[in-house]
This record gives sequence, structure tokens and C-alpha cells, in this order.
Amino acid sequence: MDSPPPFQHPLSGVQRKLEMRMQHYLDKSSPHSVYRWLALVAVLAIYSLRVWYLKGFYIVTYGLGIYNLNLLLGFLTPQVDPETEGPELPTKDNEEFRPFVRRLPEFKFWYASIKSVVIGLLMTFFSFFDVPVFWPILLMYWCILFVVTMKRQIKHMIKYRYIPFSFGKKKYTGKSDKPAQKDQSSQLEVRSARETYQTVKAAGWAKGASVMAAGASFETIGAVMRVETCSCSQARVCKPDSCLSSSSDEYGSTSSNIMDAGHRRMRAASGIAV
Repeated sequence: MDSPPPFQHPLSGVQRKLEMRMQHYLDKSSPHSVYRWLALVAVLAIYSLRVWYLKGFYIVTYGLGIYNLNLLLGFLTPQVDPETEGPELPTKDNEEFRPFVRRLPEFKFWYASIKSVVIGLLMTFFSFFDVPVFWPILLMYWCILFVVTMKRQIKHMIKYRYIPFSFGKKKYTGKSDKPAQKDQSSQLEVRSARETYQTVKAAGWAKGASVMAAGASFETIGAVMRVETCSCSQARVCKPDSCLSSSSDEYGSTSSNIMDAGHRRMRAASGIAV
């Protein structure tokens, strides 16, 4: 025999449809983070105005503050705690880029926060939630708890060197992305270097020409002295075979010494070691 079908409540189908419709709208609102947080601010402002108008429900407000502070702490805490599960966060600039992964994602943080504020707003319509309490003590205690919690969280960030926000991977610009001013400055540097090279080259040529002129003048002086010491009076040309006197040899050695001195000066001027 077939077992009878399980009993289904008539409202279960309606509840399922409402949940599906609610999930559909939540999925559509997921990429619109700005509008979601603006909606949370609007609901929180409505709750604050109602509490201020009724002058009560301070214990509900205190509970909302403690709950949302716990949500904020989960939003700022990494999913893998380096203090208990090892150093998973990057500690150096040259390490591989890894985005910050939260223990409580942003969407869940927003959804839990706005749901708590809506529930608190509904609780203000029931008078038995209005417990008489001295609200300045609750406010002071909440502020102290907030300061201590944030101080501990900031110390944790400094110790393990992480920021609870991801701004994307660093981008490095290539040569084509350099500004035009750098290109102009490089062109000016190349142009000035070329002009300096041309100036040095021209100065080198002028120095070489002056050295050659000095050498030619020394050779001319030596030749004239040898011609004058030659004893052949007809041609006035120096002939080694006809110049046999001691005076001519002395003058010839003198002229050769002058030639050697001229060559030494030429080499010294041109930078050649003698």
C-alpha cells in the first residue's frame, strides 16, 4: 500500500513564494551597494525619530547598538585570522596580490543590520518592550565598549599589516603612457649632447691643425740652417758629400737637434709619449 502524502500546511506554499520573491529582490539589489546603504540610513533615521518622539525603548536601542557593533567587528576582521591560523595576509610589497576577504561579507553585514533595525522599529509598537532604565549609563557603557573594541582591532591591523578594504591590484604604466614632458626633456638632452660632441670635435681639429703648423715651421727652420751651413755656394743646396768641414758638421748637428726638439714638441702637443 502506498503511504499517504505528508501533510502540508496551507500557508507553506504562500511562505515559500514570499521567500522566493524576497530572495529575488535581494539578488537584484546586490550590485547596488550605495542604494542599499542609503536605505539602511533612512530606516535608521525613522527608528531614531520614533525613539526620540516616544522618549522610551532605550533598552531596545542599546541591544541594537551592541548587535551592530558585533556585526561591524566581523566586517573588519579577516576570514582567516593570522593570529590563530597562520600568516595568510601579504606582509611585503613584492608578494602576490590577494584581496581582503572578510569574515562577514558586505552584503550579509548590510542585510543583518537593516533587518535588526526593522525588527527594533516593530518592537517600538509594543509597550511591554519599553523597560524603564537610566539611559545615560547605557550610552556611556556602549561608548566605552566601542572604543575598546576599535582600539583592539586597530592594533590587530597594525600587527599583521592589513587594511580591511581592497582597492584592486596595482597597475604599472608602460613607456607609451609616459607624459609628453618627459619625451621633450629627453630630446633636449640628446640635442645638447650632440652639440657638445660637435664642439669638442671642432676643437680637436683646430688643435691638430695648430700642431701640424708648428711642426712645419720647425722643419722649415732646420732646412734653412742646413742650407746656410752648406759650403756649396753655387746652388746653395745642402749636399752631405760636399759639406766636410767641422763647422758644417757642428751646424748640421745643431739643425738636427732643433728638428728633434720640434718633433718632441709636436708629439707632446698631440699627446704622444716620447
